[in-house]
Amino acid sequence: MEYQPLPTPEQHRDEFKPTSHSSDMPKMRQGIHWKAPAIMVSSLLLGFAFILGHHFFNQSLHHTPTGDAVFEQQVNTGIGTAFAFIVRMFLVVAVGTAYWQLFWHQAKARPTPIAELDSMSSIIGSALEFISIRTLLRFPLLAFMATIIWLIPLAVVFPPASLTVELSPVPLISAKELPIGVPNFNKNEFAQLPSLGSNSAAWTTFGGPRAKVMQIANAVASRGEILNLPAPSPNSSYEIDFMGPALQCSNVKGAPRATLLQNVTKALNCSLEARHRKDKGACPDMQMYLSWAPGYSDTNGKFEAVNVENFIGAPREESNDTSCSLFIATSPTIENSKPWNIVNCSLYNASYHVTVDYTGGVQQLGAKRNITSSVGYFDQLDSIGSATDDESVDVDPITGEKATLYTDLNQFGYQAIMAAFGQLLAGQISIDMYNAVGRFGINTTATSVLATSLRNTIELSNLSQIVETCYGGGGFSVCNEDANNNILNITGAAAGPLSLPQAAEQLFENITLSLLSDSAFLSVPATASTTKVTFNSPQNRYVYTWWRLVAPYVAALALSILATAIGSWAMLANGMTYTHSFSTVLRTTKNADIQDTVLVGMDSTGADPLPKHIAKAKIDFSAQDGTISLRERPKRSEDRSDLAYSRD
Repeated sequence: MEYQPLPTPEQHRDEFKPTSHSSDMPKMRQGIHWKAPAIMVSSLLLGFAFILGHHFFNQSLHHTPTGDAVFEQQVNTGIGTAFAFIVRMFLVVAVGTAYWQLFWHQAKARPTPIAELDSMSSIIGSALEFISIRTLLRFPLLAFMATIIWLIPLAVVFPPASLTVELSPVPLISAKELPIGVPNFNKNEFAQLPSLGSNSAAWTTFGGPRAKVMQIANAVASRGEILNLPAPSPNSSYEIDFMGPALQCSNVKGAPRATLLQNVTKALNCSLEARHRKDKGACPDMQMYLSWAPGYSDTNGKFEAVNVENFIGAPREESNDTSCSLFIATSPTIENSKPWNIVNCSLYNASYHVTVDYTGGVQQLGAKRNITSSVGYFDQLDSIGSATDDESVDVDPITGEKATLYTDLNQFGYQAIMAAFGQLLAGQISIDMYNAVGRFGINTTATSVLATSLRNTIELSNLSQIVETCYGGGGFSVCNEDANNNILNITGAAAGPLSLPQAAEQLFENITLSLLSDSAFLSVPATASTTKVTFNSPQNRYVYTWWRLVAPYVAALALSILATAIGSWAMLANGMTYTHSFSTVLRTTKNADIQDTVLVGMDSTGADPLPKHIAKAKIDFSAQDGTISLRERPKRSEDRSDLAYSRD
């Protein structure tokens, strides 16, 4: 079948003749229809409303916990993304509607190549057309509108990122009752208690602290701080109360001090006040540090000569009359004579209130103590089985046998802590001034006080510095002194954060509290089987950074308003409104004039690709002015209708 050329627009118009009833047909309504402006305005308002909704939604989540459920975070993130999507939709609808008003305004302004109209009608949906420089330069205002449509989806990518998650400075606080052990000095874990004799002549004696107690004492003394306690959780806290030993230390003054100095002078057979080897009564070794425990039933703190066999004095006999005590004497100077510092430390029973707090696994421990009574020294339990029916009978806590003297293991637990503390301090440090000129020696007997945190006290700082300089501290070492190394020229006490009495009390308290680190010394109190433990669990919270939402939204909204204003101007210039629909294209092109080409049969199929002769052809919509009416076309056998729309 041979295709015939399509009639030209002039031939097409000539075929129409007014019908006799055309005057009775309704005229097509001209002017601006409400639909397009309503879509533009309502879309902008709805877009703005959802921008506000997104802002207030994020603001409601600001600094609120995210919760443990991941799903909850995902829901909130999804809601924010939905807000952004809806805002994008409304802004694109508003700008898109405005775009088509401008498109038809410029398409009808002058004859335009069909290929260019194709590009401008596809530019808002095809990136390939958008990057065509020639098209953008040919229709810059349409290109600007299309750019806004392409940028709106990019702008709304950023607002969901305005809601982020960070670690909250306020932890999630919860509480739980847990069994927390406290020191139980009635447990036979503190002191060595050997039994001597047999049968009715058997008795139990105090043999000093056990190895575990000494390990804790040495560790605390060297570190100068409380050992780490087992934590219920890396972020938790609790409070406990218990009875335990405490030390009270004070400087000895007045007559007791004079008596002590006389005792020491007599025992050493030399004067502590002599500060040079040529002084009268000077000691062969210049004493710098002395620490001892009073011996036997002496209540005046009498000094016993320090020697290998008895370096802390003989033990006191069974007595509750005075506190178990320890004396510490230090010399503040070397070159000139200054009064000796003498400190007495006595053992007491005290109530402890301890607050334990863990933050990120780091321990913070605070303690308050209240001294209740003094604690004396006991060397042994009464002979087992020696109690008579007339006596107050009690039970030996170790064997279960009857005993009459003392049955509370707390006493020996307290003594064990005191003995461990005493073994760290008891002994002496002296300087040998009888070497060759410019040379001196340091003698240390028994004590390890300079290996403890007490070395930093006001009273011991100078001595510690000398020993440190001479690489001594244990045994015997020889140092040289010359004009450039006058390390013995110490004329006053050094400055320090703590005095010896304060530091000694603190060290003893740290040893007592460090018992909480070893379960062997602990038990859960019968009166309080559980302790309230507060857990401070880290939690995340939402953080809303408002400018990350406002900035891109405001930019997109401002450009959308500008584009809508341009579209409104085009709509007013057109005097009518348009939509991007097939019927719009059909009605606007039916009577358009295609210049410089003739459409052949295959051209009307609309199949790709666009023929070159049509692409170059210009289309003119200017002939469409006028009202639309019905015209009668001559009937043909192949026609299915004898009516068609035409313009007058």
